[in-house]
Amino acid sequence: MREYSYVDWVQCGMEGLYLDPACPDVREHVARICAEIADKYDIAGIHLDFIRYPGTLWGLPFNDTTALFAVIDGNCLLGTTFLRYARLSFIRRWLTWHYWRQSRDKPNAINETVKAIRLAMNRPEKKKLSLSAAVFPNPALSSYRYAQNWETWQGIIDYPLAMAYTTNTGLYAQLHNYCQDKFPGAIMGIGLIWPEMKIEANVQYFHTLDSRTGTDTAGSNKAFMDFLSSLSLDPEQDLIRMDLSYQQYVSFLAEDIIAFRNLDRHVFMHADAITLPPIRHAVYSITLWNKEDTMQTIKSAPAISEFTDEAVFYPEALNELGRAVFEAKLNLIDTCITRHGIYTFKVIKIETDGGSIALDSIPAQYRRSCLGWHLINRAKTLIPGK
Repeated sequence: MREYSYVDWVQCGMEGLYLDPACPDVREHVARICAEIADKYDIAGIHLDFIRYPGTLWGLPFNDTTALFAVIDGNCLLGTTFLRYARLSFIRRWLTWHYWRQSRDKPNAINETVKAIRLAMNRPEKKKLSLSAAVFPNPALSSYRYAQNWETWQGIIDYPLAMAYTTNTGLYAQLHNYCQDKFPGAIMGIGLIWPEMKIEANVQYFHTLDSRTGTDTAGSNKAFMDFLSSLSLDPEQDLIRMDLSYQQYVSFLAEDIIAFRNLDRHVFMHADAITLPPIRHAVYSITLWNKEDTMQTIKSAPAISEFTDEAVFYPEALNELGRAVFEAKLNLIDTCITRHGIYTFKVIKIETDGGSIALDSIPAQYRRSCLGWHLINRAKTLIPGK
């Protein structure tokens, strides 16, 4: 990540450089810093902020399967919950299943980091130092998006500080009860920026395929069910909302997994050449945030009609401007709000004639998203109604 600029970080939704806790050297480095603080300073304890991955698309292994998440469709993974999974299209459930399988080592990397810090802080000759951590109280965020399984940290940290930021008192009560149940003594942080999870009415759950053949093991079904249900504040209530029993939900998952594996056999076929994804050309300018008057930035950005930059965009999941470019219409001025500022842009050319191209001839920075697009497009051609 060091070769990326600050603007690159922001476009990827990052707030700076991160160290991967899956690397033992990283865990040792962080633990040594905490040990040095404990040795040199008269402190009451250490509080861990950002003790997590920056998001779903970070910390994954580098293989053909995770290329699925490098393309814009990978963004569908951001908001998965126990309830929402059942409302997803088949292909998005397929992506979620693959994400679960590829990301299972991430929580352990965070857990081992917290354990290493706790051990490094232990000083028999000194008073016991407190260890706390800022955590997300909603498991759909903490566990799924950030691999922050703080519920398992009892006996390692003294208490979590749950960032229960919402204006909804009912949701706050749910978050409070969940945290106290999972970690008695959790401290609730109060704020006003938490987005609410909306429940849709008249939704069809588990839109399925007509024909599925194959077998699957009960163990795999249960593990996936345990994972999905762990993303809910109240799984029983969610099942009531879906008008499904636990066994019905598990049965649907079993059918899903059989179909997922059948689909994999047709999608993940080795090929030296892939179909090139659609490419968009756009011109753009950026209006940096006026920190003293953000409304002035919001008002001035759409008025821009002359552009300072031009670029070619591929369907990348982690490029905020790129995602906006792929949603925009040709020759119409549009805007994209980021942490860095507001981009004003116009799509000036769309290339949709994706011919066959050798994968190694694609620029390295776009290779993963191109492969992911090729695989997902192949899957879509095999799925009735996609």
